[in-house]
Amino acid sequence: LAMSFQPPPAGFRIESALAERLRSIPDLTDIKIIMLTSGRQKGELTHCNELGVQERLMKPVKQSELWNAILHATDGRPAKDHLAAQAIQENELAEIKSLNILLAEDGKANQMLAVALLNKWGHQVTVAENGAKAIEALDQSSFDLILMDVQMPVLDGLEATRKIRENERITGDHIPIVAMTAGAMKGDRERCLNSGMDDYITKPVRKQALYQSLSKLFISQDN
Repeated sequence: LAMSFQPPPAGFRIESALAERLRSIPDLTDIKIIMLTSGRQKGELTHCNELGVQERLMKPVKQSELWNAILHATDGRPAKDHLAAQAIQENELAEIKSLNILLAEDGKANQMLAVALLNKWGHQVTVAENGAKAIEALDQSSFDLILMDVQMPVLDGLEATRKIRENERITGDHIPIVAMTAGAMKGDRERCLNSGMDDYITKPVRKQALYQSLSKLFISQDN
């Protein structure tokens, strides 16, 4: 059973009450439950464990993630323990310092998703709707990181990155740039890195992938 879930800060809401109700029905005591959540909140993992939830997935859910979760919930061999992995990640999130991030992204839905996630982690986000506006923003303010969509109007992410790196040859600076692309074609990662980007993640932006990218760039610097 897969069910959408918005975890309450205190007490139970419809979804958790439903899970409790399912557990109270003798024929459904052992039913497998997969929670679908729009965002991680403090205490959500404990809440899911108390309800006997086998898996929880962040929306939008990828087909491979849902299949993997179903396999794990039904003791399938290929799946890994998502709940354990998420518990580790939630404990590690505080390790990344607060960052001033420039998000170059033209898609409104992707903007909202990324901004909500980054703000939740304590980061400040400025949005630029294309590569040209991202370069303008850099001229006006300083940032710790750029999340750069690859395909954008006016000036795409690859060309914008090349221009930024050209300017840095004069200034001697280097701002980390992480590519975000909906394409996962062979050679995409190499093209991004060759343009001067430091890392590469696919869209829709996944919490785990974004956190891993940030941790590679910033946690080792702080320790």
